[in-house]
Amino acid sequence: MFRDWKGDGIDLSKWILGDESPLPERTFFQWDGFPRSESPDRYKSNDFTILSSEWRLKGFELLNRRTFHREDFETHEKIVSDLLSQYGSWWQSIRPALVDPARAIVGDDRQKIVPLTWGDWWPSRESTDAKGQETYPNQAALSNLLETLANPEKSKSLPSISGHWKLHANQSGHYRVILRKIPAEASEEERTRLGQFQAGVIHVRAGKFEIKTQLLKGATSVSLGVDLNEGPIELEAWTEGQTGEGKILGAFFASVERVGERKMPDPEWKVRPK
Repeated sequence: MFRDWKGDGIDLSKWILGDESPLPERTFFQWDGFPRSESPDRYKSNDFTILSSEWRLKGFELLNRRTFHREDFETHEKIVSDLLSQYGSWWQSIRPALVDPARAIVGDDRQKIVPLTWGDWWPSRESTDAKGQETYPNQAALSNLLETLANPEKSKSLPSISGHWKLHANQSGHYRVILRKIPAEASEEERTRLGQFQAGVIHVRAGKFEIKTQLLKGATSVSLGVDLNEGPIELEAWTEGQTGEGKILGAFFASVERVGERKMPDPEWKVRPK
């Protein structure tokens, strides 16, 4: 579940349930996105496609979808202008979600255990040098990384790799956070070969709270408890001792579950800007 999530598009449920009326005329937009460490505005004009019932506009190519002919921009100036105007309106409609993304909800009885993955990472708050989800954007990239991590010598050459999760706690309380390198449902062979941690230290930070504990060599998961206040949370979990000296490695998979009332009061110190 995501807090304040709003879909982009129309509700297709009535057509899925058998409504035979024609779908409304629509223009579709495809945009390749932006690095999460930067402002989306810088990437508004990068690699987008506009697709109406009659036209396809991508870059400097205008295609008539009915005749499959490429058309000249200058002779179709109004059409291009209209398509770009529609794209601008659409982009402004999704921009709020890019600047302030929907947060995964934890501490809600409707979904007690919330799974998180490296694909949900935002840039690390622990290390500005850490590589994140954009460097390892898919399962294939993560699999290759895990193979490298399984080789102690090769893993020394890796950079810091980490990121944080944007959450919203529906209730204050004590939360159990379970951290893994590979999914919980992975086979025993995969857990043994790719999922084991090296000896080191593991940290979890959420707002003012940070906890850490020793990480035993060979462990394939670690469970820590942390108090969370109700409201928005930036949670990051990272390990030391898994790669080169001075490097950190985030947990690629996690689950978060509220297990009771808070155990500790809020720290009295306040974060002050530099």
